[in-house]
Amino acid sequence: ATSTRHAPWTIVASDNKWYRNYVISKTLVHELEKLKMSFPRAK
Repeated sequence: ATSTRHAPWTIVASDNKWYRNYVISKTLVHELEKLKMSFPRAK
């Protein structure tokens, strides 16, 4: 298996395009929010 704690896999059903896109979008948003990124301070 290539799924690891550092690089987990997400299984996405693809029989409905809208649902596939929804699941992928939600997964990406969730993972990006965990990074807690912010804009740099203005100089």
